[in-house]
Amino acid sequence: MILALEIFGTLFALLGVWLTARQNNACWAIGMIAVVIYIYLFFQSQLYGDSALQVCYLMMSAYGWRRWVSRKKENPFLKLSHIDFDTFVVTTLIGAIATITFAYFLQLTDSNMVWFDAATTAFSLITTWMMARKIVESWLYWIVIDTVYVGMLSYKGLYVTGFQYFIFTLLAIYGFHTWRKECFFSCTAPIKNN
Repeated sequence: MILALEIFGTLFALLGVWLTARQNNACWAIGMIAVVIYIYLFFQSQLYGDSALQVCYLMMSAYGWRRWVSRKKENPFLKLSHIDFDTFVVTTLIGAIATITFAYFLQLTDSNMVWFDAATTAFSLITTWMMARKIVESWLYWIVIDTVYVGMLSYKGLYVTGFQYFIFTLLAIYGFHTWRKECFFSCTAPIKNN
């Protein structure tokens, strides 16, 4: 049953990321299906931070979907943008503080990948926020995060999901290239921290 769920979760997750790279609003709904599956899978694999992260993804997906759809009513598309240096520094500091906080709580569990679990959880939340705001550099964050996940999940024996994150890494490269190319012609000013 775990393998079947892992395969379904992978298919929905890959479709969701591909739709995100294409700026299709359905990416958020498709992603929610994958999220529900992975809440269970990560919990069963003692990746409690990542299981909790999936719960946060449900909320972030609702935020992203609402943001993309409501902006589409005002404009044809929510405009792509770049992150400014101040926002980069703030988000990095928040990610570091969240990593330390998550690690503290994960040490109270039987997790054996405390720091990797904490860091991927913290920075995935930040990157999802960036994605909901269509910040081009969010794809660069995903490339790093997804690469770390490949190792973590393979170590945990979740080989299908590890392979999924390898494909996510490739999709993140594709997404960055696609968004950066479009942004070259139509990007808004760097986003401010708000």
